[in-house]
Amino acid sequence: RVSTFAMICAEKLRKQNSCCNTIIVMLGTMEHKTATTKMHYHQAATIPFATNSSLTIAQTAVRILEKLYAQNEGLRFKKAGVIVTQLTKENEKQFQLFEEENPKHLALMRTMDLINKKVGDRKVKLATQGHKTWDMKQEMLSQKYTTSINEILKVKCQ
Repeated sequence: RVSTFAMICAEKLRKQNSCCNTIIVMLGTMEHKTATTKMHYHQAATIPFATNSSLTIAQTAVRILEKLYAQNEGLRFKKAGVIVTQLTKENEKQFQLFEEENPKHLALMRTMDLINKKVGDRKVKLATQGHKTWDMKQEMLSQKYTTSINEILKVKCQ
């Protein structure tokens, strides 16, 4: 699901007209060999140019994931996450002399966003995302007492 998380980050960057330079992938496990201690691993990679391309961010995130798996062979991971940092505004990004993003990515990302907006949420996705549906676990979500009229606290007086 790291590829899906990376694509969601890229979509959010494009919605706010931002770009990122650094991608962090995090993994968590509930078991370490036979112990039941929770272990967390993370690794970051810096891209030489600012981007909001789903292709670039997902490719970098998957590369980081492969490194984390290789370094922690034999562990079973339960949780994963992607964070993008070193954010800049899209119209203020600094161009590089030798390395730059593929110019076709901009048009492709605009087209993907447009199709997903018209047809439905994330109908067009990357091949690395697979076909499984993904939902965030929200069993322990706290109520929205201050933002939802339907979830206001009810007090009974006797």
